[in-house]
Amino acid sequence: MGLLTSIRDFVRDEIQAADTFAEVTILSEDKGVISNEVARALGTLNLFVVVMTPRTNNARLDSRQCYLDVDLTIQVGEIATTNKSGVRASDAAEHILALLLHKQQPGVFESLVPKNPPIVLVPIPPQLRQLTSLYQVSMTTSGGFLRTPAISTVAAPVITASNPAAVSITCATAGATIFYTTDGTKPNPHNGTLYTAPFVATSGATVRARAGRWGMLASELSRATVS
Repeated sequence: MGLLTSIRDFVRDEIQAADTFAEVTILSEDKGVISNEVARALGTLNLFVVVMTPRTNNARLDSRQCYLDVDLTIQVGEIATTNKSGVRASDAAEHILALLLHKQQPGVFESLVPKNPPIVLVPIPPQLRQLTSLYQVSMTTSGGFLRTPAISTVAAPVITASNPAAVSITCATAGATIFYTTDGTKPNPHNGTLYTAPFVATSGATVRARAGRWGMLASELSRATVS
């Protein structure tokens, strides 16, 4: 689960847990396609709440940290003439704002705070034309997390095997340790010979080598046939 969807689902669960919304379907926006889910929710109480997937409006990166400003919106709609929930959409929007004020998802994000204005009456989209009113609650939060530094990979060994009397192996990564085999098997510290100097191999032998260094990913396997 991504950071933005985790905020969305945290907010959805907080609203759903409130007694006021115990019988109201709290929906989550997925990829912007919600009209069918809204229709099902309206079929029960003629009131619905949709927690939209948050959007980032600013991202600041440095070598160690990623810091995000995140905007969250919740939409509350109703068919006023047949609303059976006992809660008008305008009141539900006010209640959601109060419920979420200073709520903080455990983890990297700070407490939710209202934007200005925090609640607005918004135009009803054509796919939801059965509604009589649609309110939007707008909140924001910020947070940062440490960036995982990229792990470098050791350069693949270069095997020079044109002379059976002096097979040499080099690696462009300083301080790398090279293990090799001459029977075609994959070399490693348990199945291989530590390379320290050029060695003799029979003509036609397959030399395979891999290099490693502490704190780095092991190299790709290198292979050469002694001629």
